[in-house]
Amino acid sequence: ENNNYFEWLNGSSIVNPKLGKDFCSKLNDEGPDSIYIKNYIDNFEVPFFEIVKKMGWHMAHKYILSKYEYSIFERFPLPTPSVNDSVFSEQIDRILKFSDEN
Repeated sequence: ENNNYFEWLNGSSIVNPKLGKDFCSKLNDEGPDSIYIKNYIDNFEVPFFEIVKKMGWHMAHKYILSKYEYSIFERFPLPTPSVNDSVFSEQIDRILKFSDEN
């Protein structure tokens, strides 16, 4: 058993695989107290999970992926999120800014 590795279920790996990979690398290389990890949590994970709390895991991913210009629509009978963007504008701005900068 190697106690030098950390585990984390992050939301970004589905939204942006590079961010998920970078996060895991930094977490294991620098530890949970690194500046990158703290910025990631504050500017991606926290706003992401604020959306998840309101919409649920799958709907939140569909919604955020739509901000990356993926289709939000699903075939019948799967649900499609119906959201007033202004409700999540602060969270989405933080997520997209962090993603673009990293």
